[in-house]
Amino acid sequence: MLNPKSLGLAGGLTLGLFILVVTLLSIFVGFFDPMVIFFGTFLPLYSGGIIGGVIGFIHGFIIGYVLYHFLGVFYNMIEG
Repeated sequence: MLNPKSLGLAGGLTLGLFILVVTLLSIFVGFFDPMVIFFGTFLPLYSGGIIGGVIGFIHGFIIGYVLYHFLGVFYNMIEG
């Protein structure tokens, strides 16, 4: 039996940190520029800057939390 709240929190933090790290690597090192452009097409208010990375973290956390929370609920329904 999975705890959907914990699974959602872990998924949200993982996706949010992924977006933040990719944005920071794009700023400081120059990697992942196409991925930053891809994020900008789907996340409102997201940009390739530091503030955009924080906004991307918030968006990623919300999307990851909702996605993994429902995944945990669905798994528990199937598991019984």
